[in-house]
Amino acid sequence: MQITTISRGSFEKGKELAEALASNLGHLCISREELVEAAIKDGIPVGKMETAIVKPRRFNDRLLLIKEHYQAFATSYLCERALQSNIVYHGRAGHLLFPGIRHILRVKVIENIEQQIHSIMTRMNISWEKANQIYRRRERGSSPLDKNPIRSGLERAFTI
Repeated sequence: MQITTISRGSFEKGKELAEALASNLGHLCISREELVEAAIKDGIPVGKMETAIVKPRRFNDRLLLIKEHYQAFATSYLCERALQSNIVYHGRAGHLLFPGIRHILRVKVIENIEQQIHSIMTRMNISWEKANQIYRRRERGSSPLDKNPIRSGLERAFTI
């Protein structure tokens, strides 16, 4: 059972890497979008959780329960697939979906700032200024772990 998780700091490059890696290795490629669709079919209100994550407000007890239910579902879903086939998972915070499993290759793909802004412009068909605002807003919500100086140095060394 081989598991690779690719956390997408940049949407397009992470997806491209995951699909190419899965294809080259003959592994099953699972996207976050596929996982969300399966969770919705299972009755998890993912939309409410996503809205709560994006909006700058606190989670209430109900949303925390939904988040925990989603994480448990996601872990179960991915582990079931990993028992059937080697997998490459790409999506947000994929490294958090396998708690306690140490033999996982964890990769985070990050484009440089200009490439990220250009990707947002292209994907959303908006101006550079609006794309820059979206990028800055998204970066304000990033994890404190992303600000770790050791991790930052490694990321600079391997930035696409």
